[in-house]
Amino acid sequence: KIQNAPRPLAIIGARGTLGKAFAHLCDIRGIPYYLLTRQEMDITNPASVDAAITELNPWAVVNAAGYVRVDDAEREPDICLRVNAEGPAILAAACARQGVALLTFSSDLVFDGTGANPYVESNTVAPLNVYGRSKVEAEVRVLKAYPSSLVIRTSAFFGPWDEYNFVTIALRQLAAGHTFVAAEDSVVSPTYVP
Repeated sequence: KIQNAPRPLAIIGARGTLGKAFAHLCDIRGIPYYLLTRQEMDITNPASVDAAITELNPWAVVNAAGYVRVDDAEREPDICLRVNAEGPAILAAACARQGVALLTFSSDLVFDGTGANPYVESNTVAPLNVYGRSKVEAEVRVLKAYPSSLVIRTSAFFGPWDEYNFVTIALRQLAAGHTFVAAEDSVVSPTYVP
């Protein structure tokens, strides 16, 4: 090892929008990082998490991994809960033990959408589906295991590198001459992912 080399950032979620965006920004800023796949760090496996953190010795971990298929979560609640709540809790406990800062993500789907005003962090959560409940559970478990963790609630993503966001999908469908069907009763504040 090089003496006095800066410790890297560990980014979990190599295939997702957030993981790729963090890696891109690290490249631009010259921040050393590891972009990890599930095979390199399985957050649902305590031994995998401990081994990766010990080996990489990061100064911080960005957990951009997760189960994101909201509709499928209704059919696969156990998988959704394991990946979205148990995994982040395991990661938080490991980061706490090893003194590594943790950033993890939640969702606006912790709310039921019936509020008359924009939601803020202090609003009472009231998820309507399995996915939302998994994110509420993650927030509770992560902050219990490691109170100094940073939990950020995001909404629908959009950005130049994300080919799966609402706008990109709509434009692709329309350009192909297809009808694009969208919910008329859904209101979100999209999250820009650079």
